[in-house]
Amino acid sequence: LALDPPTLVAAFQDIHAFVATTEVGIADLVVDALIAMADIVVSLIIDDIANNGRWQSFSALEAFDHILHSIRVRIIHRRIRGDIIDPIVLIYCQSPTADAGGWEAFRHHIQHYPFGSTHSGHPTPATTSLWCALCHSFDHPTGLCYLPDVPMWHGPSIDEVLSIQATPVAPPPTSTRSNARATGRGARRGRGRGGC
Repeated sequence: LALDPPTLVAAFQDIHAFVATTEVGIADLVVDALIAMADIVVSLIIDDIANNGRWQSFSALEAFDHILHSIRVRIIHRRIRGDIIDPIVLIYCQSPTADAGGWEAFRHHIQHYPFGSTHSGHPTPATTSLWCALCHSFDHPTGLCYLPDVPMWHGPSIDEVLSIQATPVAPPPTSTRSNARATGRGARRGRGRGGC
């Protein structure tokens, strides 16, 4: 069973460097970026079609247009300490290839595209590790999970999961009897060696 490549292709810090600071505005910038990288993206699509990949039923231009229309941006406001909020820009879109190596190359080009300008600076790829203990996704922390807002959700609440995460795990109890036996054997061996 083949799995589709991830749609999350980049995460950036320094949102102000995009100039456009809304999800729609940044998505338009990503569309422009992919159009500027059209040769690279279409080449990946052509290889995918030749290998009977995910775009085998489309022409290269149809697939490219589908990818452009799949672009979505999400801004999450992560609290790093106290009242300091660190916005992170998440970029999603369909992959131009089913090949894992090709997807990584595509992601690399997006993550290193020079968004921003010489005046505003350039956003930097986010190095923060995101993981949700509630839905196990890698694009948001537990506190920003949407699952508890889903109608008929009967799972734990965010507060319950965070409480479990904050509870220290006690180390397993050690056996005094086993330790005593081990110490005794060690002591006898030590005396035996000393007597030789």
